Amino acid sequence: MLIVIFDFTKCFHKNYKYAVDKSMKKRRQVTMWDDTIPSLRVGRIHWTVVLHYDKPITNDKILSKNTTGKYFKYAIGEILLVMIGILLALQINSWNQTRLDIIEEKTILSNLHDEFQENKTLSSNNINLIKGAMKANNKIMALMGSSGVELQKHNLDSIFYSSLPAAQFTSSSQSISNITQAGRMNIIRDKNIIKLLYQWQAQIDAVNIRERALDEWSYNKIIPIMSKYISLKEMDMYGNYEWTGKSKLKKPYDPLFQSLEYENLLDNFLFLHLINFQEIEKADAIIDQIIEATKPYVERLNSSDK
Repeated sequence: MLIVIFDFTKCFHKNYKYAVDKSMKKRRQVTMWDDTIPSLRVGRIHWTVVLHYDKPITNDKILSKNTTGKYFKYAIGEILLVMIGILLALQINSWNQTRLDIIEEKTILSNLHDEFQENKTLSSNNINLIKGAMKANNKIMALMGSSGVELQKHNLDSIFYSSLPAAQFTSSSQSISNITQAGRMNIIRDKNIIKLLYQWQAQIDAVNIRERALDEWSYNKIIPIMSKYISLKEMDMYGNYEWTGKSKLKKPYDPLFQSLEYENLLDNFLFLHLINFQEIEKADAIIDQIIEATKPYVERLNSSDK
């Protein structure tokens, strides 16, 4: 325990004195004189210091008792301030990143919407070609075994040309490629759209498999047997190609329509057309769903631009 008593009653200056007997462990009076500041001339300051020694006391221990608690509190306060600052900075950064992600998401979905509208146009044109091809092959199948008189009632070159369309399911996939390559698929919050995009990619693979099987059958089976009996030159006149025209070597088509082999090949050709068409219809349905799912985001983006 420390008690300090100030006495300003006397006025003379002496050197700074400090007397203390640390060897005594009991109450002790200490007297100090201060005349180190001549300009003040405040006289002798009589300090009566009463110390109670329970244990030996050093200057370090006195300092520790008086300041350690304050320093500890200051340190805790500084740590808390730093932590709060870091948390605020992280929160602001997170908020800003979320805002940027939402803007990017709207742009991505808007691009997807435009891209799949183009895919819808391509798909519709392809479906029309396939429908025409299936209709023409069905007509050929119905004429199998017909007489020459019956065959002359039909424009066979036109029918054959329609039965072999240069149809291929083409689609634009630039936006999806950009998303997957940049690893930004997770930026889309609508899980249904993500599911549709994965379904679209899987369905495109299925369509490509069916198309390859159809093309292989057409080039390896149908065209070789047809070329034995019909004039491809005259058939291609309906495509307005430069090399087409009347053939001097054209023969009657009757033998082709009497061929059981051709009938069997045509039957499988129609089957391949059917399953290919079914896969394309599935892809077309997914296109419609993606267009509908991305439409609200396009409207929001357009409204924010105004």
